[in-house]
Amino acid sequence: MNITEQELTNFRSTFADYPEALSGLDKLESCDNNLDAAAEAIALENGYINNIRNSTAKLSVQGELDQGFLDGITEQAQKIICHKYSDDVLDIFKELRQFLPFPISIAALLAIKIVEIGVENFCTSFETETPAPLPNAVN
Repeated sequence: MNITEQELTNFRSTFADYPEALSGLDKLESCDNNLDAAAEAIALENGYINNIRNSTAKLSVQGELDQGFLDGITEQAQKIICHKYSDDVLDIFKELRQFLPFPISIAALLAIKIVEIGVENFCTSFETETPAPLPNAVN
């Protein structure tokens, strides 16, 4: 999922008080504004991805996720986000950074993705079953 240059500029203003979130936006810009590619690059740089399965760059977190890294944690984030149902990117970011064991820069990218697809759409697919536990960092 890509965002526009204008959206990137707006998000830089929104996250101005969060340097680690801004570093995620820097990575996003270097990945041609592709949220998924930026999150995967940050995860790889920080040791959260230990397996690149094939040449199409489908990434796996500790061998458990077959989709892209951001899609995998997006599924986990539904339990955190959908109980409050805010559509403010900063509120979503603050919730995610509190509960997800990933760098703050990834929480910012995930919050942007959730807002871009629409919180209502994101939560519509929310299932009441308990999601699998989040993977820990690869050391």
